[in-house]
Amino acid sequence: MSAQEIVIVETTTCRLSPQVRLGVGNIWEEDDERGATAGLWVLPPRGAATQTVRVTAGQQVAVPGYTLTILEVMLRGRSPRGALRLAVEPALS
Repeated sequence: MSAQEIVIVETTTCRLSPQVRLGVGNIWEEDDERGATAGLWVLPPRGAATQTVRVTAGQQVAVPGYTLTILEVMLRGRSPRGALRLAVEPALS
């Protein structure tokens, strides 16, 4: 199965499944070789612990049931909010 590409705008969430939502925020340019980075929140069902990770383009992140590949961290520019563009693939069993 091929990856699905999605864009999540800063301060919004995206539901991957009934059990997993993703949130994006705190997007800025780093002072080192990483370039632009974003906070990625993995929001599980109520009562479970939230996972937070700082991501940059090219990074892969495993979340329950999926593998995310960060394609681009988009800084604020023409729009008032940044965004995160990523590819979502079902995790291999």
